[in-house]
Amino acid sequence: PVLVAVDDVHLLDDLSAFVLHQLVLRRAAVVIATLRSGESAPETVTALWKDGHLHRLDLQPLSRPAFDALLARVLGGRVGVACADRLWHLTLGNALFLRRILTQELDAHRLTPGRHGWEWTGAMAMSESLIDLVDAQIGGVPDAVGDVIDLVSVAEPLELDYLRRMTDREAVEACEHRGLITISPTPHGELVRVGHPLFAEVRSARSGRVRLARLRGRIASAAQSGEGQAGAPDPIRLGRLWLDSDLAPDADVFIRAARGAYARLDIELASRFAEVAVATGAGLEAHLILAHTLAMSGRAEQASLQHRLAARARERWPDLATIRLRHRGGFAYVNGVTDHGETIRLCRLRYTGSAHDWGFAIYRAGHADYADSFLPTGSPIGSAEDALDTACGLYLNDPTAWT
Repeated sequence: PVLVAVDDVHLLDDLSAFVLHQLVLRRAAVVIATLRSGESAPETVTALWKDGHLHRLDLQPLSRPAFDALLARVLGGRVGVACADRLWHLTLGNALFLRRILTQELDAHRLTPGRHGWEWTGAMAMSESLIDLVDAQIGGVPDAVGDVIDLVSVAEPLELDYLRRMTDREAVEACEHRGLITISPTPHGELVRVGHPLFAEVRSARSGRVRLARLRGRIASAAQSGEGQAGAPDPIRLGRLWLDSDLAPDADVFIRAARGAYARLDIELASRFAEVAVATGAGLEAHLILAHTLAMSGRAEQASLQHRLAARARERWPDLATIRLRHRGGFAYVNGVTDHGETIRLCRLRYTGSAHDWGFAIYRAGHADYADSFLPTGSPIGSAEDALDTACGLYLNDPTAWT
């Protein structure tokens, strides 16, 4: 008997679909056809299984035990737990995605045998072949539908209330119908996730940094408005979105995020938010949180320096709204920020082994560099406060600081 196999039968034109229909009705060939989930096929094709001429079999993704067994068989040995987990969370049992990822990662030598089984190291590359494969699964989508997928990709799980305010409702419904997103109820409202992890990976890879920043900004703005059913946003999540968005820095957003992270004992994240809040012009609370988190994370010298310089600026230099520090190796680069938002490079401090004594280098605006210099005491080493006063005396035009 003749065997006719048709992949992606939903792509057939009307004439080809009619020919396939006649082949089955006249029993002229054995027909195997595949149809992608969520796609609509010509009526002459759907009639084949609706009228009982063909048997329809809905294929489900592999279960986790079946996935692990297939993975071990393909690779020819034991697979490390971390490697298997990572592949599972990326593919969710989709054998086609698994095959493509294994092929490219083996070729790139990122998937290698180790002491405890196969190991997958490094970041996965989004190759053109993998992107094309995922794009084929997503299918051609209008811009409005693509916007829905992209917004969910950068902030999943995303509140449905936010999504509806940012996009077209019909586009959201189309995405759900095609399995491009999933919507699940929770006690605090409905949450939206991308239909498959690789959808998010591919859409993000295609978007570019500028577009991703703009998308995060749209979500952050929608969340901050506090309108609708979603209520007040989680301050940490809002801070993360804002930090990586194209929105102008907002000291209030970052100080709330720092406060929230500190309350949850996420010291590293609290320190990051507090540092940005200080740089944005936040007040005393941000300085205190930054000092505490630096001390708790084993960076006591940095915490002490930040606190001392901020206190000295408030006491002696009212034209400065805040002091910004940037640490690199054994150096601390000191900038002042005026009430008008102007940043002034002041000096560089060198750690000498004591939090009380710092090597001093003045910033030379004409040369755009730092030069080792002497303090008014005649020594190249002194307190951080003396160094700040010396530099501010020059750049804020107050020679009394040198007497």
